[in-house]
Amino acid sequence: MTSPGLSADPEINGICSDSREVQPGFLFVAFKESYPDGSMFIDDALAKGAVAILTNDNVSLPVSISVPILASLNPRRSYSLLLAYFHKQRPPSIMAVTGTNGKSSVVSFLRQLWNYNGVKGASIGTLGVECEYFSTPLPLTTPDARVTHMELAKLAGCGVESVAIEASSHGLDQYRIDGLEISAGGFTNLGRDHLDYHGSLPNYFTSKARLFDEVMGPGRVAVINKDSPYCGELSDICVNRGHKLIRYGSSQHEGVSNAVDLQLVQVVTKKNGLQIKVRYRGEVNDFDTPLIGRFQADNLLCAMGLALASGIPFDSLIKNAPRITAVRGRMELVARSSAGGAIYVDYAHTPDALHSALLALRSHTSGKLYLVFGCGGERDPGKRPLMGRVAAELADHVFVTDDNPRGEDPSSIRSAILTKCKNSSEIGDREEAISRAIGWLDHDDTLLIAGKGHETSQIVGCRTIEFDDIQVVRGILGIQGPR
Repeated sequence: MTSPGLSADPEINGICSDSREVQPGFLFVAFKESYPDGSMFIDDALAKGAVAILTNDNVSLPVSISVPILASLNPRRSYSLLLAYFHKQRPPSIMAVTGTNGKSSVVSFLRQLWNYNGVKGASIGTLGVECEYFSTPLPLTTPDARVTHMELAKLAGCGVESVAIEASSHGLDQYRIDGLEISAGGFTNLGRDHLDYHGSLPNYFTSKARLFDEVMGPGRVAVINKDSPYCGELSDICVNRGHKLIRYGSSQHEGVSNAVDLQLVQVVTKKNGLQIKVRYRGEVNDFDTPLIGRFQADNLLCAMGLALASGIPFDSLIKNAPRITAVRGRMELVARSSAGGAIYVDYAHTPDALHSALLALRSHTSGKLYLVFGCGGERDPGKRPLMGRVAAELADHVFVTDDNPRGEDPSSIRSAILTKCKNSSEIGDREEAISRAIGWLDHDDTLLIAGKGHETSQIVGCRTIEFDDIQVVRGILGIQGPR
């Protein structure tokens, strides 16, 4: 296709990787390795006025194309770097959080700490864009680089000073936040997840570590979970990059307590929350929080470490920490049954997350602990029996149901869970499983509905149907009105 009259050095008015969004004067990015192949849409982009193309260096293009062609060995990273150069309006402080579990909670807690301490903050992640001015849902935990820059520009326009971004392994592996000037990064933990994409735990860790090794410029701040087995390797990476380390955790292992900068000295479980004792630079403080679950204390410490990195004094954090509230769908008490049993919804969809959630609720439960959960289809099948084993060991009774089966046979997914989860109730229909479990609850019992958390739909085959665990619970119990 020819484009007569176009300059060999055109003025670029915009950048995108979706030909449907191309406008006259745009640079169109065609990723060869994507599905569908981005090079298939070059003609469409040119017809809509694209004046330049960025693509892989090994793509064969017709010689008739007369617009400049930028060939890159790493077009995804080039795309993000160009967007960062093109879109310069963004909040002055950006922090990123990575890890298997806890990212959504940490960025939310950090946003709340900023706001309570007079800093206009926002967060971007699984729950979308959240700030005091507006909230916007997003399709991905770490969105496409163009979406991220557009949202950052909106936030800057509202006067937002600091933003906390969830950095997923997919987002890091696909260079979606490269080019952002990230002042501090947080690492929560690493467990089994997304092996269908990464292939192995070492590859998964390498993707997470990119935040500290490549994305963040040298000499920034790294807030790392000292209790993670990956702390040593990640600390070495950070030291080599010249980052300042803030290590957090209980660190009760012999000989390492002095290496913890922000120490979780004690967590006391109460009926409606936690009492937390923290040591920082020799100063020990304790406070109460309505957060449920021991693991939430770790998430809160990670957020406090990042807040310290942003310049907020420790005593101000201690003062405002009791005001922190949980994220929607993260260990959320959504209702009580007619008998008084507590019903929680949580996003736990990995073996480690399910283990932490069940242990957390066990400490808050004097009666029996019940669980409703399933596993997603077309995702790592190896974690299904692992989650079944965790469920069988830590819950008094398990209702194995469907999560998002996608294109897989739902019964085969449940069967894989049940190989290690004997003496359970298998109920494929998720609403029926939830209803049956609620009916089992007595006054001192607890029910955990795990896996979907904040999600409001269920993917079955090629259909996406409306399904919200929280609203299903409210409907079963006949609870009317807004949450």
